[in-house]
Amino acid sequence: MSTLTIDTLRLADGLKAAGAPAPQAEATARLLGEALADAIDPHDAAREKLEATIVDWRIEWRGEMSMLRGAQQHDSKRLNAVELGLGTVEQRLDKVEQRLDRVEQRLDRVEQRLDKVEQRLDAVELRLGKVEQAVRAVELQLYGQSRDLGWLKIGHALVLASVLSLVAKAFA
Repeated sequence: MSTLTIDTLRLADGLKAAGAPAPQAEATARLLGEALADAIDPHDAAREKLEATIVDWRIEWRGEMSMLRGAQQHDSKRLNAVELGLGTVEQRLDKVEQRLDRVEQRLDRVEQRLDKVEQRLDAVELRLGKVEQAVRAVELQLYGQSRDLGWLKIGHALVLASVLSLVAKAFA
């Protein structure tokens, strides 16, 4: 039996004890009980619906929170993976920059060596110019002397001129 029925029966017993006729006391108690039940019942039904709605909302909220936490963890994992990837890329870029610095230093050294080679070539060209002038001077001398010395000395002079010419070409 529900508490409402027990309370209604107690009310009927109380009315009978007060001297009210039994059928009238029972009818009054029944009417009061039904009225009370009608008054309480909609309240209880609304309360039960509200509690059920609250329970449903809590379940939905927990589900949403669980999904959000899962998404957050998933996004957090993705973010961590991206950060690790960026860290790796940064390390590789640092290595590339270091290598580029080394290449730049080597290019500077090569450029310095090329400058030295150019300076040496300029010096060799100057020497060759001087040698060529000396060879021409000797050739002119030999040509002038060849008229005076005869054919034998002309051969020696030509050999000497050839040797000087070969020496000049060797420096070229």
